[in-house]
Amino acid sequence: MSMVPSPSTTSRRLYAGLAAAVLALALFNLTYRIDRESLQDWDESIYATSAWEAVTGGHWLGTTIYGELDYYNTKPPLNVWLIAAAFKVFGPSLVSLRLTSIVSAFLTIALIQWWTWRHFGPRVALLASLILSTTFGFLHIHSGRTANTDPLFTLLILLTAMTLVSEDARPWRRTWLGPILAAVFLLRGMAVLMPLAIVLVADVCHRRQAPRRWAPSLAALALFLVPTGAWVIARYRLDRWEFLGPMVGYDFVQRTMQQLEGHAHGVLYYFEVLQQNHFDWLAAALVAACVLPRSIWPRLGHAVVSARSNRLLVVLMSWAVLALAIPTVMQTKVPWYLTPFYPVFAIGLAALIARGLHRAVATERPRWHAAALAATLVVVVSAAEARLIWYSFAVRDLRFSGQSLLLAERQQLKGRRVFQDQHRRGVMFVADALIGAHAQVLAVDPCCVLRDVNPGDYLLTGDRVVATELELLRSNGIRWLYRRR
Repeated sequence: MSMVPSPSTTSRRLYAGLAAAVLALALFNLTYRIDRESLQDWDESIYATSAWEAVTGGHWLGTTIYGELDYYNTKPPLNVWLIAAAFKVFGPSLVSLRLTSIVSAFLTIALIQWWTWRHFGPRVALLASLILSTTFGFLHIHSGRTANTDPLFTLLILLTAMTLVSEDARPWRRTWLGPILAAVFLLRGMAVLMPLAIVLVADVCHRRQAPRRWAPSLAALALFLVPTGAWVIARYRLDRWEFLGPMVGYDFVQRTMQQLEGHAHGVLYYFEVLQQNHFDWLAAALVAACVLPRSIWPRLGHAVVSARSNRLLVVLMSWAVLALAIPTVMQTKVPWYLTPFYPVFAIGLAALIARGLHRAVATERPRWHAAALAATLVVVVSAAEARLIWYSFAVRDLRFSGQSLLLAERQQLKGRRVFQDQHRRGVMFVADALIGAHAQVLAVDPCCVLRDVNPGDYLLTGDRVVATELELLRSNGIRWLYRRR
C-alpha cells in the first residue's frame, strides 16, 4: 500500500490546516489585549452598569442605571442578561463584559467559513472567513471587541439566512426562524424588522420555485410570540408604556424619521464608511476584477453560485440589499448600523477574489497576473492586521483613560469613595464593579469642594489641582488621581 496520500486527501488536509489557521487568527484578533482596552463611555458602559446592577440588585426585568429604571437605552434586556450571566459565572472584568460579543463574532466567522465551504468551495470559504476576521468595522466599531448588541445581532442575521437556505431541503427547519427572530426582538426590539424583511423578500422572490409552507411558518410564529409576548406583558405590568412606548416611538420611529443625537449624514454615508474603513479589501477586490476578462462579467453570478443553489442566491441578494438599504433610508446614521452587512460583504468579495485567483493561474493568462494578485493579498492582509493592532494601542488603550489609574490603585481604593470631576460611566463601572469602590461625581470645580471631601477619599480629575490637602498618586498625562490627606 502506498504511503503517499491521494490528492483529494492532501487537499482536505491542506484546507483543514488553512481553515484552522484563519480561525486562530480570528480568535487572536477578537481577544488580543481585550482586557487592556478602555470601557467606552456610552453604550458599552451602559450595558456594563445595567448588567452589574442586575447581578447585585436583581434588576432583571426592568434594567436600571445607577439604581433607576433606564429609559435612555430603550432596547429589550437580552444583552444585559447575557453580560450579567457572564459576570455571575466568571466574575466582573473587562473580559467577561465582552465575552458575549467575542463568542458571537467568532461564531459568525466560523459559520461563514463552514457555510461558504458547503456552497462555494474551499477557496471562497477561506477568503470569506479571512476577510471577516480582519474587517475593521466588524471587530472594532461598536462590534466584536465591545460589549454591544451588534455582534450577536449579526450572528442572528446569519442564522436567519442559513435557515432560509436550508429549509428548501427540510421544510420544517423554518420553525427555527421563530426563536431566532424572538432573540433578535429581545436583543434589539424593532430591529427585528431587518431579518423579517429578509425572510419576506426572499420568500416573495423565490415563490415560483418553492411552494409556501404554512405549517412550519405557523409553528415559527408561535415560537416567536411565546417568549416575546411573555416579556412584553411582564414589562407592561412593570411600568405600563413608559419603556415600551419609547422602544417603538423613539428607538424605531424617530431614529428612522429624524436625525437624532447629532448623527446626521448624507445618503452615501455608508458607502463612505465602506471606503474609509475597508479600503484594503476593496483594493484587493479591484485588483481581482482587473484580472478577469470582460467576457466573464455576464456569467459571473452563475459561475460563482452553484446551479443547485438558486435559493442561496436569492437569500444572499436579499440580505445584502436590505442590510445596506435599511440603514441608508434611516435618518439617524452611525457606522455600526452597517455591521450586519459585513458577513455578506465578505462573501461577495471572497467570491470575486477567488474567481480572480482561478483566472490568474490559468495557463493562458500572463504569469504576472497571478503574482500581482497574490502579492496584493499578502499586502492587504498585513495592512489590515497592522491596523487592527495599531488601533488597540493608539485609540483604545486603557492607559489613555482614568480607568487605568483606578485599576493601578485598586487595592487602596477598595471600599473608598472616589470622586470624579466629570460623569464618565466607564469610570463609574470600573470603580464600583471591578474595584469595589464607591464612585461619585463632583457637582462643581474640585478646588471648591475639598471641604466636602473627607480625608482618605480619592479624586480623579482632567486637570491638575494645586492644593496642599491633596496628594498626587498617579497620572497618565490626561487624567490625575489624588488622595485627600
